[in-house]
Amino acid sequence: MVSIEPQRYVLEQLVDSTYSVRSLVSHGTNPETFEPSTSERIAVDASPVYFATGVLPFEEKLKSSTSAIFVETSDGVDLLFDTHGHNHSEEGHDHDADPHYWSSISGVRTMSANMAKALCESFPEDSILFRSRLEKYDSHLDSLEKALTSKLAGREGVSFAVWHPSLSYVARDFGLNQISLGLEGKDMSAKGLREAIENAKARNLKVFFFQKEYDSRQAQTINDALGSVFYEINPLDYNWESQLTGLIDEIARAQ
Repeated sequence: MVSIEPQRYVLEQLVDSTYSVRSLVSHGTNPETFEPSTSERIAVDASPVYFATGVLPFEEKLKSSTSAIFVETSDGVDLLFDTHGHNHSEEGHDHDADPHYWSSISGVRTMSANMAKALCESFPEDSILFRSRLEKYDSHLDSLEKALTSKLAGREGVSFAVWHPSLSYVARDFGLNQISLGLEGKDMSAKGLREAIENAKARNLKVFFFQKEYDSRQAQTINDALGSVFYEINPLDYNWESQLTGLIDEIARAQ
């Protein structure tokens, strides 16, 4: 079992059909505020291995209570901090870390290596399979990175707008600037809205990424003032590669 859908996608690249992979956080649920039910906790305990992101608040309680082997796939990831402007402090856990490392190639490369290591330790009879699948997936990630980097050639340092700052790791990977224009679950004042529009115009932003759950009339107002491309993203989509490719395509096309 894994915490979120992008992890399920990655784990399924490393195992064959004899292994069943389930996500704890269902589609449409915000994992940053998620609390597992009793039945969901039982499902975690029934899994021989649980792959946690290592950066979501609910996982700390699971770690101390579950009987499953608990693997944090963020181990070794160069985490970014203070990109969200909020901090859930529980001792010993990186709740102020930007959790969206699974949206980036560098994050997924580390995640898949952690998964493969845990699989080999937990199911040694299939270790050759896991290592072979990891090598193949690493090669695929290298090719994906080269292809996307090529699309952005000459666009280093380009800025793009987001409503919720979910693309910090993508920006770091490709030398881009993420400009977050929204507030966490709140509407801006009229003055704040004007300042956001002025800031965005000064940076010549041509594409505005938004998530459906954070979308608002204010996001549309800013986009209308900018005349930018309004592009929907889903950082929790199962196919994280398709999400990444789509947003890189938009940045390359809009510049």
